[in-house]
Amino acid sequence: MFHLFQNSRYLITDKAFQNYPYDIILIAGQSNAEGYGRGNDSYKFTPHDPIYGYTEKKGIHLACDKKYGRRRTSASFCLYFGEEYVKAGLLKPGRKLMLLNTAVGGTGFSDHRWGIGDDLFERMIRLAREVMALNPGNEIKAFLWHQGETDVYGRMDSASYANLLGTLISEAQNRLNIAHVPFIAGNMVPGWMRANPKSYEIAESTRQLMESLPLGGYAESDGLDGNSAEDIIHFSRKSCAELGRRYFEIYLRESGGRKNT
Repeated sequence: MFHLFQNSRYLITDKAFQNYPYDIILIAGQSNAEGYGRGNDSYKFTPHDPIYGYTEKKGIHLACDKKYGRRRTSASFCLYFGEEYVKAGLLKPGRKLMLLNTAVGGTGFSDHRWGIGDDLFERMIRLAREVMALNPGNEIKAFLWHQGETDVYGRMDSASYANLLGTLISEAQNRLNIAHVPFIAGNMVPGWMRANPKSYEIAESTRQLMESLPLGGYAESDGLDGNSAEDIIHFSRKSCAELGRRYFEIYLRESGGRKNT
């Protein structure tokens, strides 16, 4: 999850921010959702109102890069999804946007982290309910998922993966009452996939599952790059910006392209 509270400039201490109604983008998965995009400073995300996040036990903050280590920061495609959402005029007057990022790097189904009853799935549900309880006007508008690399390494078969992901979706829809909300997944870094052929099976099973859902969508990663040869598994910052735009285009299509007025 974005550890924004480590930078006091972005932490919101004004309790009034809890009283705003938020459009909530629920985010889950592993590191590419959590945010490890680096480089390409011209694409750097600038924290700004009305895009916020929520950090467990610390509260509401301006959405910004994830901080890790002593000095390094990195971006998630979800930040750029948020920018597109705001630029498209989807926020009603007086509302703000919250990117509720529950992703954790290096996790999946094969290591028993995201299945029903597993710790990260249950944590995601708890945090979503916690944020929803801040204001009766809060609404989850989209569910963004990016995951699969761990289960490629774990050699999970594609049918099992699709079954577990489908169960995650239906259970989250039931518990959070969000069956009317688009669920969007995305493909992995192409260069990493070429080095890990098992990934094509997981990707295809995910793509087919998304296409079978009434409000499902799948963001392709063609032409996108990893950070470097040493970190090819993670999308670069520039690619995060493009991937966020692709996720948003699918969201706009699946939600009917409706702007809030």
